[in-house]
Amino acid sequence: MSLISGFRRPAAPEWEPPARPTAGRAAAETAGAAVASLLLYVGVLRFLDPPHPGIQLGTALVAVVLFPLRRRMPAVVLVALAVLAGAAPVAGPVAAGR
Repeated sequence: MSLISGFRRPAAPEWEPPARPTAGRAAAETAGAAVASLLLYVGVLRFLDPPHPGIQLGTALVAVVLFPLRRRMPAVVLVALAVLAGAAPVAGPVAAGR
C-alpha cells in the first residue's frame, strides 16, 4: 500500500459558461456611458470653447448608439469607438466602457 493511496483526487468543478448580461444590465451600462459622455460634454462647454460643439454632441450620440453592439461585434465597435473618441473627446467615456 503506497503512502498516497488514502488520498482522493478532488473532483474537477463543473465548468459553466459565463452568464450573458440581461437586457436590463445592458441598458443600464449604456445609460451610464451616455450620462458620463453627456456630463463631459457639459463640462467641456462650460469651461472650454470647443470647436463645433454640435459635431461633438453628434459624435457622442453615435458612440452611445454603437455601445450596445460591442458584445456582438467587439472588434468593429472598438475600432469605430476609437475613431469617434479621436474625433471628439466627449465620446471617450463611451469608448472606455467595457
